[in-house]
Amino acid sequence: MQHLKVKVEDIHIVYRDIVSVPRSPFVLGFSLDSIIMETDNPSQCETDCVGKKLYLNSLALYWNTGVGSKNELTWQYLKDHIARTATSVDSNSYLLKPVSAEAKLKINYGSDLGTSVPKMSAAIQLDDLTVELSSLQFRDMIKLYNMWDMMDRNSPYRKYQPKTKLSPPSPCNVVRQWWQYAINGVIEVQIKPSRWYLDKMLQHWLWFKEYLSCFEQKLKQPNLPPNVIRKLKV
Repeated sequence: MQHLKVKVEDIHIVYRDIVSVPRSPFVLGFSLDSIIMETDNPSQCETDCVGKKLYLNSLALYWNTGVGSKNELTWQYLKDHIARTATSVDSNSYLLKPVSAEAKLKINYGSDLGTSVPKMSAAIQLDDLTVELSSLQFRDMIKLYNMWDMMDRNSPYRKYQPKTKLSPPSPCNVVRQWWQYAINGVIEVQIKPSRWYLDKMLQHWLWFKEYLSCFEQKLKQPNLPPNVIRKLKV
């Protein structure tokens, strides 16, 4: 593990949304040119220490508004649109412009180091961060949040939703299915849980009155019937 070297490159993750803002689809992307971890000068390290270097090259986050919904996100397209340097010129609208960082890590794992030597020390060098947000990007963020919120609120009703879409003019059987969906949603999601809650409250109140009566008998009578003792122990 001391001489292990890891290199991962050409990372590009894209989320394309054509639903939240139908008239102006957007693309949210995360790209990373490469991340490298390697041993840092093992000959200069003592026996009980490990030195590592971590390089983070051109980490970027972008949000493109008004992107055509028919654009094909092929592998070659994704690879060509990874920012390679901080000054890369492309068509992306960056929330976080490409930034690179370098970190040096030294781990001491000896058992007799005492308190004078730290177990771990690190030095991090980070490029200047540039964060930007336009009014259109902010609008899309609000639309995306509203859509996710609507999906979350609709999730309890989703299993009752008909598979047939409702669009005028629709046949009577389709309209009937959607009316049944509305009725089932109200009954199953709103009425039944509240009814169950009221039944539980009534049951608990009756149990409390019975327990109170048994406890009063315990205070007044030294010898209680077995059924009363059993109720007090529940």
